[in-house]
Amino acid sequence: MPAVKRKRNADATREDILTAAQKLFTAKGFDGAGMREIAAEAGINVALINRYYGSKHGLYKAVVATVNADEFFGNDMSTFGAHMATVLMGHPLKKEGFDPTLAMLRSASSEESVSVITEALSDLFVKVLADKLREEGYANCGEKAALLLSTILGFDMTRRIFRIDGLGLDHSDTATPLLATSLQAIIDG
Repeated sequence: MPAVKRKRNADATREDILTAAQKLFTAKGFDGAGMREIAAEAGINVALINRYYGSKHGLYKAVVATVNADEFFGNDMSTFGAHMATVLMGHPLKKEGFDPTLAMLRSASSEESVSVITEALSDLFVKVLADKLREEGYANCGEKAALLLSTILGFDMTRRIFRIDGLGLDHSDTATPLLATSLQAIIDG
């Protein structure tokens, strides 16, 4: 598909590139989504991806950074388990458009994308959670934050992608409090 002529608008172009990259990284992973394909999806010249994001690596990092981290940090840590369990069980089983868990899973075979994922998850989630735990007086904050992220990602993957029985919407009355207790146990030790 040839690039569409349009007025120059840097913010709109950046957003179009991110949206196209989210879609294609979700569908094909890091290695499967090509720069020309992302540019065609965004309706722009491929050179603009490098101009705004520096490289495919930079674009992938920007995509990972669009994950809504606010839902992780909405409450104090004494109610984190209940809050996060409700958020996770409220996620639709199939996400339309960008699915961060699926995009990361489909990209896990690429060393380059794994380094980007590791860096982004560390910066956006583990460090922030550890700081929040530290501020509230908890011990072993880095380890707890990493375990929380690991448990959350594992739960999301087994529930939505692998559709493990017992974790679906029809099990939310029992799964939600069990997950809340498990997450809170990591925090409380």
